[in-house]
Amino acid sequence: MPAKWLSKEQSEKVLENGFYGRMATSVDDRPYITPVNYAYHQGKIFIHCNVRGRKLDNIAKNPQVCFEVSETHKLVKDKKPCGFGVRFSSVLVFGRARLVEELDQKMEATMVIVKKYAGDFICDPIPQKQLKSIAIIEITIDELTGKQNVDPQDL
Repeated sequence: MPAKWLSKEQSEKVLENGFYGRMATSVDDRPYITPVNYAYHQGKIFIHCNVRGRKLDNIAKNPQVCFEVSETHKLVKDKKPCGFGVRFSSVLVFGRARLVEELDQKMEATMVIVKKYAGDFICDPIPQKQLKSIAIIEITIDELTGKQNVDPQDL
């Protein structure tokens, strides 16, 4: 399995382009991982979620999180089982999560997430009343690493 480490810029590109990520929290030595919609913006990760839930309970007790994004490039087939493999890119982030409380920051983060998924489709701003009924998690990145499983000639 030939692996190549990604630069910070390459890792950020994987974060920007990933469709969804997985956020892991941990409380009382019990890890918990959740697939999430997110956006990477200005060096931070923003996640949209419900105002209640286990991940928010966990973050309130322990803000240390791990976030993962991966993308599959191709399946490599071989007559020998050990020759099978997947060519992929993946990024791991270790950081601190917090709940965004300020309504203007919450609106900005929400629109960044919407733009990521909606592209050029124009959406109306979210009314403040509705904005209060959603949660936005902000992850400040402490450590960022990325790698690719590549074909041997691409090392």
